[in-house]
Amino acid sequence: MKRVLIVDDEEDMVWTLENHLSTDALPLEVLTARSAEEALQKLKDTQVDLIVTDIRMPGMNGLELITEVKKQNPSIKFIVMTAYPSVEYRKETARRGALRFIEKPFDINSLREHIKELLFEEKGFEATVAGIELVDIIQLNCLSRVTCALRVTTPEKEGIIYFQNGNIVHAIYENIEGEEAFYRIAAFKGGKIESIPNATAPAITIDKGHEALLMEAMKRIDEAQRASESSTGDFSENLKKEVTKMTETTQKLQDFMEIQGVLAVCLVSRDGFVVDSLSKTDIDTEMVGAITSSGLGASESMGKQLSMGALNLSMVEFENGPVLFAPVSDDAFLVVVGGKDINLGMVRKKNKKHIGELSMAFMF
Repeated sequence: MKRVLIVDDEEDMVWTLENHLSTDALPLEVLTARSAEEALQKLKDTQVDLIVTDIRMPGMNGLELITEVKKQNPSIKFIVMTAYPSVEYRKETARRGALRFIEKPFDINSLREHIKELLFEEKGFEATVAGIELVDIIQLNCLSRVTCALRVTTPEKEGIIYFQNGNIVHAIYENIEGEEAFYRIAAFKGGKIESIPNATAPAITIDKGHEALLMEAMKRIDEAQRASESSTGDFSENLKKEVTKMTETTQKLQDFMEIQGVLAVCLVSRDGFVVDSLSKTDIDTEMVGAITSSGLGASESMGKQLSMGALNLSMVEFENGPVLFAPVSDDAFLVVVGGKDINLGMVRKKNKKHIGELSMAFMF
């Protein structure tokens, strides 16, 4: 039997969750605590598999609870309840690490599904900083709207990120400050993290939203990982890997086709030529390639004129569903045609996962 600890200062919430989960079909033993401090005290004598905690509580908050617990037992899983709205991007990012987010008010069935996946479907967790991904801790600071500093140290590096009411406002790494320093720190592997409450930033050097910062940070981390992998081994071995990637293009497109609501997916060159495509319907993918080629150019042009930087993903929404397109390389882009029920969050996740691999089809 798995053991779950519910931590929330709202008595009604604790009672409701305990009542529903204790009588649930899942084999669970449910414990409760009205504060983070009480939870830590119970954990001294009792081993749990999962903690469901609120973020904002009197005294120690949910973020501090997670950090303390992970120092002692990195294997404990967490579900974080928050009253602050979050976009699909935040949810999908959280699923990569040791955290799950669920927004208040929520359906008990939704919480039940999270618990089922975490405790009974044996899905693995990745951990980098004290048993938890650094990007998760950054995200939690933003969600809880705290003012603090995070000092992250490894045997070779040290960096500090400053938060003001949940906004990332400053970062320092060696002699670098601002956005670039933030990206360098976010890429740290392993190490220790220290939260300094109410720390005031010595300067305001970052004005970009935390969502955009985290997206760019993860993009850089993925690019660095791919570069590291491609630099290992001799030339012939690397060439073999590149050829293998090119032959796997269709497999990557099939990954998109398995997403709910996706009707067609195309890999298209800048001149509108369809390199590869898959479709569940009679959609003319050749026509899709020709039409969206001009649409991509218009979106990129608008971004340049507004000084918004490079285009990552664009979507045009119609009555019967959206069409999304994203640059794959300087020579190509990906097009996804969806129905009304398309899972946009999963499309974004797969796009981030496969974008680098798909670009290999255009490297000769």
